[in-house]
Amino acid sequence: MHDKNAGFTMVEMCLVLAIVTILLAVFSLPGRYTTQTLHISMLRLQSFIETVQSEAVAQGAERTVRIQGNQAISEQRRLQLPASVSCEGTILHFYPQYTSAPAATIRCQDGRRESLVIQLGRGRSEIRAQE
Repeated sequence: MHDKNAGFTMVEMCLVLAIVTILLAVFSLPGRYTTQTLHISMLRLQSFIETVQSEAVAQGAERTVRIQGNQAISEQRRLQLPASVSCEGTILHFYPQYTSAPAATIRCQDGRRESLVIQLGRGRSEIRAQE
């Protein structure tokens, strides 16, 4: 004997679909968050460095930025990055002529060993994935 009403209702199907969607979203967030954290940190570091470089020109004085671990420190500013982000130790010198000496590459990585690179040149910088 077949029951005509056997099977799932539309409400039950929608409920199961909603639960599956929520579970997929929750379990995909940690990896995406780590990648975004590194990229946002690199944007913040880039902005910090460019600000110090601009101050050197505007104030007509040499400025130095020391980068170590998850910190960047200049004479007048300090940037604290998330603990999961770590950068190679670097010292940058900026002069009033709008140059850095020498041009520098700053490598930072997160806990998953993904790396991004900031390359500084004469008044410009870019963030790119490390090859």
